[in-house]
Amino acid sequence: MGDEGVNYLLAELGCGGTFAREALGRLPLASGEVTTRLPDNVSPEELIRFATGGKLPTPPPEEWMKIPGATLVPVPSTIDDLTKLISAHLSTPERVCFLENANASRGDPWLAQPGVPTGYYEDEVYHWLAGPQPEAAIKEAVKTARSSFIFIGALTSLTGTGVELVESGDLSLEALQRLADNTCKLFVGAYDGEGYVIWRRGHIERDCQS
Repeated sequence: MGDEGVNYLLAELGCGGTFAREALGRLPLASGEVTTRLPDNVSPEELIRFATGGKLPTPPPEEWMKIPGATLVPVPSTIDDLTKLISAHLSTPERVCFLENANASRGDPWLAQPGVPTGYYEDEVYHWLAGPQPEAAIKEAVKTARSSFIFIGALTSLTGTGVELVESGDLSLEALQRLADNTCKLFVGAYDGEGYVIWRRGHIERDCQS
């Protein structure tokens, strides 16, 4: 995706929270590979129009929801592809999918309910999955963290970090920095909620430590 993909990634990270900004300053983003997962018939020109949707086919009528006076057509997305990417990464207990939640703030009542593991840095809210997970749990985590205006996640590792992720606990700045340092893939929302732009370390950089 060239410079356009890198520039979009940088802009999205710059709009994120503390973890995103640490990743922005600590990772070799310019030397990595930036890709997306969209149908082969999407043109190169459309691939770099990151702010607009319409890249995916409309869901079939059997998935539409009829309500009095209207029909709701779901927004198509590539969440299944992202779920598989995350699942393949979470092959050992040390491997982590780490997600920013731009929709939430510390103290939101719904965060007290059982669900995706959650932690806090100051007023910021983060979710994570560690080790092998069923696809349903991964999709739930993505849907919980995803917002209409920004979505940022990382595939990283706890190996060598000294970081312990504690449900409903506080995250230190150093923990966010160590998780950023160990990141091998980043993904940010794109295409008006339909897809994602994915960065991975270049082949000469280390992959996620196991």
